[in-house]
Amino acid sequence: MTSSWLNLQPVDPGKLGRVLDALARTPLTMGGKERRKIADRVRLGIARNFTTESAGGAPWPQLAVSTVMERRRLGFAGAHPIHQRTRQLKMSWTEREHPEHSESWGQFAGTVVLVLGSTDERVAWLSGDNPNIPARLMGVLSDADQAGLFDVIAYQLEAGASRLGGK
Repeated sequence: MTSSWLNLQPVDPGKLGRVLDALARTPLTMGGKERRKIADRVRLGIARNFTTESAGGAPWPQLAVSTVMERRRLGFAGAHPIHQRTRQLKMSWTEREHPEHSESWGQFAGTVVLVLGSTDERVAWLSGDNPNIPARLMGVLSDADQAGLFDVIAYQLEAGASRLGGK
């Protein structure tokens, strides 16, 4: 028979408090590498929106017949892919180095905030600011991509917490 022994010892309350406090601040102390991984996961979710022609799990409305005809007349594919005649709009959302890509991090009321998007002038009127064009949101993640983002965030926080354990 094999036995396992577990030896539990009381923890210094002062040390435990310091560790818990440092752990609670982990999101506020994430470095560029961790933030990049999180932002890259958001970009992946947005890229999937363009691939699946949907956002937040809701399909984008189909293009109007007149738009399909205009696209063909200009030498582009007809009804699909939506929002990707030249791919510049998609790249402005999904490629960190694109001149119209926007990513900024900040802190507000003890919360870490990531603002990621596109400064392409078409975003506003393709997202619902034009009454003649049905909204086709680009930056809303599906449930699956939200779960994937949660996994990446949890992994980054766990990595940060494990670094604390070594101190």
